[in-house]
Amino acid sequence: IGGSSPPRDNGLDRWSAAYWAARRAGADRSMSCVARRAARRWQEVSGAPAFWYVWENNPSARYPDPTVGPLGQPLKIGGCWPCPGATHGSDLPFLFEKERAYADDAKVDLAAAYQAMFRNLIFNGDPNKWKGLIFASYGNTSGSLASAWPQAPAAGMVFEAGKIRSVADLRSVECDMFDAAQK
Repeated sequence: IGGSSPPRDNGLDRWSAAYWAARRAGADRSMSCVARRAARRWQEVSGAPAFWYVWENNPSARYPDPTVGPLGQPLKIGGCWPCPGATHGSDLPFLFEKERAYADDAKVDLAAAYQAMFRNLIFNGDPNKWKGLIFASYGNTSGSLASAWPQAPAAGMVFEAGKIRSVADLRSVECDMFDAAQK
């Protein structure tokens, strides 16, 4: 549930801007900021590199409308209802399925990069290193090459079809607010 404006594709515009703001705040508080805090703490305590990311890729298919029962019947609401947009676990098909499972090039590229970076993280402890090569990006202000996925706390990675990128101080405003509220 990334970005500063509500998603519009695949019927996701059926929910209001206020709904999306609440969804994003809840996701940041319970998932994104927890991951950011854990990565920073791991690196601080262990001295080992830590990496964190946010999954912002919305589903390809239209999210189904909630079912409505007969009038007067109790409304059954699960743990997440109606839960449109990028949700916990929506990245798993991109991590475990073959690239050919996706119809467009941006999703194929997303799956390839996601799988390669996680493979590298598992085997090397660094998502940027692969068999003597380094994944790099011009994504900084100096115009020089830098690691495609920088270590925490400098930046986090955003995975979204067509927009894979590292972001300095990813979710800092939101997470700093939640961190301050917990003190």
